[in-house]
Amino acid sequence: MQLLDFYRTRFGQAVRHQGNGWNGPCPLCGGEPGRSDRFMIWPERSDNLGEACAKHGITGIWSCRQCGRSGDTIAYLTKIDGLTFREALGQLGIQGEKIPLRRRHAPAEPPTNRINSWTPKAMEEPSLEWQARALKLVEEAEKKIWDCPSAIQWLNARGIFEDAIRTYRLGYLGEESEKYHGRFRPRKAFGLAPKTGQNGKVHDKLFIPRGVLIPTFSTSGAVLNLRIRRHRTDLKENGPKYLEIEGSYHGPLFLQSSLARPLAVYFITEAELDAMLIHHASGGVAGALAVRTNRGKPDSRCNRFLETASRVCVALDYDNAGAEGCDFWEENYTNAVRWPTPEGKDPGDAFALGVDIREWIETALPASVRLPEKDPEVHGSSLSHKSQEIQAFVKSGNMDTTASGQNDWGAGASPNLKNIKGSWPSEARARVEARAMADDWRLEMSRWNETQPGPCEWASINDFTSHELKLLSGALPKGAELDSIFLDVAIIWLLWRELPVAFLSNVDEAGNRTGFSWEFPDKLWGQGKFALFWRHQATSRALWMWLSDHPAQKITSANLLRMWELLAQK
Repeated sequence: MQLLDFYRTRFGQAVRHQGNGWNGPCPLCGGEPGRSDRFMIWPERSDNLGEACAKHGITGIWSCRQCGRSGDTIAYLTKIDGLTFREALGQLGIQGEKIPLRRRHAPAEPPTNRINSWTPKAMEEPSLEWQARALKLVEEAEKKIWDCPSAIQWLNARGIFEDAIRTYRLGYLGEESEKYHGRFRPRKAFGLAPKTGQNGKVHDKLFIPRGVLIPTFSTSGAVLNLRIRRHRTDLKENGPKYLEIEGSYHGPLFLQSSLARPLAVYFITEAELDAMLIHHASGGVAGALAVRTNRGKPDSRCNRFLETASRVCVALDYDNAGAEGCDFWEENYTNAVRWPTPEGKDPGDAFALGVDIREWIETALPASVRLPEKDPEVHGSSLSHKSQEIQAFVKSGNMDTTASGQNDWGAGASPNLKNIKGSWPSEARARVEARAMADDWRLEMSRWNETQPGPCEWASINDFTSHELKLLSGALPKGAELDSIFLDVAIIWLLWRELPVAFLSNVDEAGNRTGFSWEFPDKLWGQGKFALFWRHQATSRALWMWLSDHPAQKITSANLLRMWELLAQK
């Protein structure tokens, strides 16, 4: 028997051909039969063989990109099937008699990365009144920060420069009263009821101190939390440096990794600015979670990403309290590792002390993950930020499973409209060419999705807030259910919504699609919500599958989710 035969006896039809190899679940770390493709076998490869296999011409190499273990046929029999070295030799007929294999079933998918009884909670989001009023504060603060050099200098000292300030929509709120160093707003305007103080006095106003405003957003762009880093001169002895606006969402700030969930790496920090520093320095490859205190925990939405990630790097403050907080992560996530900064108590301090944050992040990443090239503009190049970011997406390797990697980027005809062109990804082109042969689009896409590497996840009501569900239901065709679209497509639509962005298919004289282009106003480039949208679309295989099947030549947020309806009209 060959290596592939041993593997097939365990998983049967779940073993699928891919390129010059075969894939399926990992017998060691898990995988759902028929869906997982983390474990790869190359039956004919003869490189990196152990001495015994090389001597007797037994080819075959295996590797798991989830747990990182690999080897030849003998390593498979000893590490996976539990045979001794002598028994493995006998099984291969190298010496002695063959011994019946002792088989073990692979653990179920996904492998649990939580090992304790702790259960994450679902946090209640702020009211729509609160979100609307909070957004006005964010918009005001975004404008005013550029008139406050001391706030910008303070952020720069922690590694947060102009691009990051704009991306994460940081701002500054000044005072409206010299006496109170802040401002008062009616609690009713935020949807908050009057509050009774300890002295029995009823307060109907909300105090908002001056300082650097740090917002937390949902995937749809709604404001969930506002924290203010107060002026040092305004702090009382042992007073809190940060003040959270009453009514804010109590869950952590979550910055999603641009990688697929099984490959993603997340860093756990206390402060929001530290999470933003890590996320931005990695070009969005490293996700980050700011739990705000050393005892902070992830909510149920964040937990879905953390427990399926390849690694969770715990970078809580390097002090006694932070060390105590690390225990929770190591007790509840088997993929958690302590990853303190080499200098200072947190990433911001480390940056100020001269630590290369990007290098610190890179050393934590698995071998299968790499960061995009450094920003040439930051390192002395004259290349514009816009050109650099486009090239970073192409060179990062994240485009390989979405766009073709051979994109012909170019400027559009209008000086006020950016036109980014590209060629169809190979799998999307195959979808386009196969369209005429499909009778039932929904069924056909489901079947194709189930047989491809890394199947895409269908959306469900549990993935979104009530506000997001209301928006999505209004965009879907009448009578359509949410699970008729991919989860990624729904998320990207929430980002795309209200953005003046169009996806155009290029069609030749015969009506065949030959390429595509994105069109949007040049002023959008690098702005917060658009930057998040751009990052998601560039790395989403599900979106590219969806776009390839969409019958409209011009796709916007208005018709993106109406694909099934438009197909039915064809």
